[in-house]
Amino acid sequence: MLLLWVGLQGCRFYSFKGGSLPPEVKTFTLYPVSNSASLVNPSFAAQLEESFRDRLLRETSLREVPERGDLEFQMTVTDYAVSPATVGADQAQYNRFRVSVRVTFKNHPEPSYNVEKHFSAFVDFEAGENFSDLEESLTQQVIEQLTEDIYNATINAW
Repeated sequence: MLLLWVGLQGCRFYSFKGGSLPPEVKTFTLYPVSNSASLVNPSFAAQLEESFRDRLLRETSLREVPERGDLEFQMTVTDYAVSPATVGADQAQYNRFRVSVRVTFKNHPEPSYNVEKHFSAFVDFEAGENFSDLEESLTQQVIEQLTEDIYNATINAW
């Protein structure tokens, strides 16, 4: 046990929650998620924003501030689409619901960790099913995956 304690003392940025954020990082700003996709689900951007905010508040000790946080997140939904995923015998067997988001992450204390990247997540569903009937459930699955991917690329990347 003593060795574990000594080992942890040597790690400047060690943390059990929120990756390994340096002690000078105390705040974040999550700007409203915008939408530039040609097909728009009016609630998707707000749901993604809420999911990501909840993750930051739950898994880090960061405080949210309205602007110019130590960490800043800007997100834009760039694609929200359904397309055939697999085709057999001249017809789609599965369709793919896909969402892409452009993320700009600014880390003011450590700019070398800044990220500007596109993230995509998708879920396949049987072609015979009506997307409108499944949209709410599929949306939740995609949001969970996007939240995980964005969090890992920003907070857990230290």
